Amino acid sequence: MLTAAELAARTDRAVDTAVSVTLDHGYRPGTPRVLHDLFSIVVALEPEPVVVRVRTGLPPGLDPAGQAEQ
Repeated sequence: MLTAAELAARTDRAVDTAVSVTLDHGYRPGTPRVLHDLFSIVVALEPEPVVVRVRTGLPPGLDPAGQAEQ
């Protein structure tokens, strides 16, 4: 189990990733708002009509290298 600090850090990284990817695609997101935080973190990037899902866990048997190959 993750500690509260580890969960908060995971959420912060996911939000930063969502904002970064959105900026890379030419959008100008305002303040990000976390809509859901469990197995994936879902972030709304209003006023843009963009919602980003950031996966925070991997299915059993799939490591980061295997995921990158997909």
